[in-house]
Amino acid sequence: MLTARRRAALVLAAALLTLGGALTLMAAASPARAAPAVIFYDQGDPQGYYMNWWNGGSNVNAYGGVTYNDFIQIVSIGNGQFELVNGTNGGASCVGDAGGAQYSARAGSGFCPSTGTAGWGTIFTLGPSCGGGFNLYRDNHWSRYVGLSNSNGSAVYLNTGGTCFKQQDP
Repeated sequence: MLTARRRAALVLAAALLTLGGALTLMAAASPARAAPAVIFYDQGDPQGYYMNWWNGGSNVNAYGGVTYNDFIQIVSIGNGQFELVNGTNGGASCVGDAGGAQYSARAGSGFCPSTGTAGWGTIFTLGPSCGGGFNLYRDNHWSRYVGLSNSNGSAVYLNTGGTCFKQQDP
């Protein structure tokens, strides 16, 4: 016979499993701006290409494979919105319009304060699901989706038809 406590735990576990698919991306998000000590997250497509802080710099390009410069973590900012925080430098910047240029849809380093006004293109919402835990990432500034070409070094843009991404812990 199940105790009330054990029954409640089973009901809670079942509810959490039910919510798992859509919430996987947001559950992995942390309100903290600093990079986790052990775990790092990549934003990758189903073919194994990732958003990458190219050469550790300020441009976001595609990279086929896992490397430390892929460290970009989803951080929830509430209301279903999130930032893609640069974990390679401790969270001091986010994916946004390159160089903070309002008219550049090229992905690069943008300003993402924990309070106040964020830089151009640094706020995202989840777009439609692509299945398998992958989703389109909708850039609120461009009202379009983040996309990359599966070619090392190709630029990532914030105003495309979209690439399906999933936050992964390699």
